[in-house]
Amino acid sequence: MKIVAGLEPYDTGSIELCAVSALSALSARHQAPHNHRVIYLHQQPYLFDCSVRDNLAYGLKCRKMDHSLRAQRVAQALRWSGLGQLEQQNAKTLSGGEKQRIALARAWVLKPELLLLDEPTANMDAESREQTCFLIRRLINEGMGIVISSHEIRANNSLIDRELLLENATIIDSHSREPLPICSSSLAIDKLEQQPSVEPQLTIGEVQP
Repeated sequence: MKIVAGLEPYDTGSIELCAVSALSALSARHQAPHNHRVIYLHQQPYLFDCSVRDNLAYGLKCRKMDHSLRAQRVAQALRWSGLGQLEQQNAKTLSGGEKQRIALARAWVLKPELLLLDEPTANMDAESREQTCFLIRRLINEGMGIVISSHEIRANNSLIDRELLLENATIIDSHSREPLPICSSSLAIDKLEQQPSVEPQLTIGEVQP
């Protein structure tokens, strides 16, 4: 997932995102992650030692967004995530579930095409897990592509449109139990067009030469 996000280099092959070339092995060591099209969230969210509001504003500030528009977007994110009552609290002091919601809201304000989630509900109690899954489902309903990695078998079934299993270094489609034909030199990630009453999905498959 870190390779797909452009955070780690790789030796051979290339990555396509939504049928557009995103990274090649030759450029992976020097290229920014897909011009902000992809965001990767770590299992343990990386938050700054400042207020929830300032954490949400950080990415927008890095993109040099106008202050008034930035404040508006942050206010929207606080409402979207249900974190309004915590906006002035130091993010480092909050619970694991609250930190994950901050991380999701911080991604939401940046509007990536693809969000990569590494064990987003690990070590959470039932209530925190439900709140986190609710926000992830909102992102999906809003058309954002989501990839979730998890060690929990059949985890988060309500969020899954397609499930892939990694068994003995082979990626397997959980429905057909057939190995996924991903060649060693290329990886494509396509976000399907959203149809009425159909949730957006992800397809991971082979890039044809």
